[in-house]
Amino acid sequence: MPRTFLRHVRDMSRRLAMLVLVAFAPLLLSLYVGAETASNAAILAPAVAYVRIRALSLPAALLSGVLSAALLGAKDSLTPLLGSAVAAVCNVGLDLVGVVLLRQGVPGAAWATSVAQCAGTLSLLLVARKKLVPDGGFGLVPRRRPATAARGGG
Repeated sequence: MPRTFLRHVRDMSRRLAMLVLVAFAPLLLSLYVGAETASNAAILAPAVAYVRIRALSLPAALLSGVLSAALLGAKDSLTPLLGSAVAAVCNVGLDLVGVVLLRQGVPGAAWATSVAQCAGTLSLLLVARKKLVPDGGFGLVPRRRPATAARGGG
């Protein structure tokens, strides 16, 4: 029961953070850049589009930070560097496609960055799982034993 509750709180927090960024992007950006710059619609409109698209990759960005910190704590500085390199290479390639080839402008750059963030996080996740989780797991979830082992036969 406590794990289910914590999982629910975690999921609701993610959704709330994304909702706040999407719903209040113009207000938050005007606070960030100042009233004079925010009054220029040519600047604010693309910035709002960028923030709203990037908000969708917020869980991947948070997970990437946590995984990088965990790997650095395990004295592995190479894996977070490689994860960042994967994200950077993906971002450059996808920016070329989205901005130059498809001519999507700022939204194309936002989608490229979001997808690249997810790719970098996935690369970290695949390596971190092997490096940080012991073979038998942490024992938080009971493992199913094969049917032959449960019966004592072979």
